[in-house]
Amino acid sequence: CIFDLQYGLPVQLRDKILAENGSKNSVALVPQSGANQSWYAQQQALAIEQGTAGVVAGEAAHLKLQEVARMQPRYERNLAKLCTFFARGECNRGKNC
Repeated sequence: CIFDLQYGLPVQLRDKILAENGSKNSVALVPQSGANQSWYAQQQALAIEQGTAGVVAGEAAHLKLQEVARMQPRYERNLAKLCTFFARGECNRGKNC
């Protein structure tokens, strides 16, 4: 699973949110064949020279991505689970539980 560095989300999820919020052109599909790849690389180099490279995502997509973004680790999944027997008062291990 590859993560987007800006939002800390899987790339597939980021692309889905961008597509849903009207920013379909912000994700570029790179051609697979050699001839098309070289043409695509030339077009991208030309766009960089002209300063038109990259498409800015819409504001709605950016807000949604920030809402879903997780830049901090989630430690709550590593916390110890509460013993259901202890919670009901039926634990026979005593204070070790």
